[in-house]
Amino acid sequence: MEWSLFLDKAASTAEIHVVVHNGDEEARTPIWIVTAGGAPYVRSYRAETGHWYQHVRAECAANVEIGDDIVDATVHKVTDPAVLAAVSAAYRTKYAGEAEVDDMVSPPVVATTLELRPAGA
Repeated sequence: MEWSLFLDKAASTAEIHVVVHNGDEEARTPIWIVTAGGAPYVRSYRAETGHWYQHVRAECAANVEIGDDIVDATVHKVTDPAVLAAVSAAYRTKYAGEAEVDDMVSPPVVATTLELRPAGA
């Protein structure tokens, strides 16, 4: 899948899956995704304790399932306060009315913000 198509899908898709391989086992974790400033972002609802989050941070990469496609991405921890604020605003807008949105913009979860970039870029 081309990255531009991934961005379009990320903007309009409520939930994606992060695919984590552990030996012969595979786990698919549903997560929310937002776009801000033309880039896709994800956060760990369980903050630093999220299994998928720990795995992709250790690997600096993620396999993301969106619709019927798997996209290979690199992950980059976000620390810029302006970007974090924009991502929080995107979560509040995209997931308005969802009970979990307040958790997704809480400090421990905000600290897990990752930008996805195309693998090999």
